[in-house]
Amino acid sequence: VAMESKRQKEPTRHCRRIPARYILAGIYWDHSCDHVYIGTTKRSIQTRIKEHERHCRLKQPEEPAVAEHTLKQTGHEILFQDTEVLHNTNNHARLHREAIEILKHKHSFNKKE
Repeated sequence: VAMESKRQKEPTRHCRRIPARYILAGIYWDHSCDHVYIGTTKRSIQTRIKEHERHCRLKQPEEPAVAEHTLKQTGHEILFQDTEVLHNTNNHARLHREAIEILKHKHSFNKKE
């Protein structure tokens, strides 16, 4: 976002990344290895990430693909604190956007349902 400063006549950039924990809803991804997981939630993303962490900690691979990937496929730990928000959208658009993002990533480990 370019804004003009009153003191200067040159535009200045005022951009900052909003941490995922502050986003209430949207599409997020985790990329702790060369694979990614694209997820969507209408609740707080922080809440959803905590659920993924719990499923991994309790070794529940039947839950989301994140736990299955961690426990069955690689055995590595996912860096949940590095989760990024891809889009912050309304309810209907969020589902379409999630599908598009999953298709865009060749190494997605989302369950294909």
